[in-house]
Amino acid sequence: MNSLTSDRFRDLIGRFASGVTVITAVDGGESHGITASAVSSLSLDPPMLLICMNKESATGRAVVESGRFAVNVLGEDYPDLAMRFATKGDGKFKGVATSVGPGGQTLLVDALATFECRVVEEVTSGTHTVFIASVEHAAGGVGAPLAYFRGKFGRLCLDADHNTVNDVRSLLIARRIQPGDRLDVDALAADLKIPRGAIFHALSVLATEGLLHRHNGGFEMPQSGRNVVVDAISAMSSITMGVTDMTIASVPSAQRCDLRDLLDKLHHSLNSQDAKFARGLRDFYRALLATAGSSSLEHAWAAINISAVTNVLVGRPTMSEHRRVYECLTAFVDAFSFGDRTTAVNALREHFDILLDLNARPIRPGPHQTTKAEATQ
Repeated sequence: MNSLTSDRFRDLIGRFASGVTVITAVDGGESHGITASAVSSLSLDPPMLLICMNKESATGRAVVESGRFAVNVLGEDYPDLAMRFATKGDGKFKGVATSVGPGGQTLLVDALATFECRVVEEVTSGTHTVFIASVEHAAGGVGAPLAYFRGKFGRLCLDADHNTVNDVRSLLIARRIQPGDRLDVDALAADLKIPRGAIFHALSVLATEGLLHRHNGGFEMPQSGRNVVVDAISAMSSITMGVTDMTIASVPSAQRCDLRDLLDKLHHSLNSQDAKFARGLRDFYRALLATAGSSSLEHAWAAINISAVTNVLVGRPTMSEHRRVYECLTAFVDAFSFGDRTTAVNALREHFDILLDLNARPIRPGPHQTTKAEATQ
């Protein structure tokens, strides 16, 4: 019996990095399109490729009816196109520059490469149909591809974007963008004189760090008023203490070791930027949550405004306060490992009290900011 669940398979297969395409097809004069990473070359002579499409997708049905489709390979500057065509519903092509290829297929003008194909064989298995196709027309331009890894879009040359991430992070910490504001990728690119693909990647990184909130295919500054943060921290405290009660007497030694390893990583980030320390804390929380093995608790955790809490951890704590947070979690892990529930819960409570105290404090100047006193000197 196969014990591999669909969620677990999705998580594991997501660790296989791939390129990103938009499959388009025309049926009855109507254009359909969907984002897909399950695309592969099959033969060079003759040129052939294959795609995998969900049987329930409108684009997949259009391919079945017409027997033709196009593969549009996306470049690194267009993750927004990938997100647009990954959604369901009509209007995907509105405002998108397209052309009609020599084979009659709808092509994305900004694609890095396009392939117009004719289906020669279909194989259906599970929820998807594999279309094996002959490539009849192809064209391409110059640029780097968009990449997809663990549910996120990114670029291959991530190190080159490090300065961009820091620049945008400093801008957010300086609060030049207010809570609730939607970020305009093109405006930021023009303001910072940085390619829009690098800006989008930076925003994606900062969303992962919790400084931004993904919403309707874009990014927003999270609402992080004091009450919002207090509610979030209270929920985090309740869930982690509940998990401690559930698992402290039964958690496997391997998971205890995972917590200890993450604690060591957190220690190494004490002298680094605030965002790295906040990221280490989130990893620790997730590992603690995983000891319960409860999907209901995971759903409850996902509903918490973690972004608001992360904003508390960026631009506020001093180095000594980072160390206090770390020492509380060290006491927790020690108690958790020895089954000492009272000490473990007290350590967690002190840890979250520190976060609540930080929430009442104004943001410290970031690396590119000066205080008013410094500005007058």
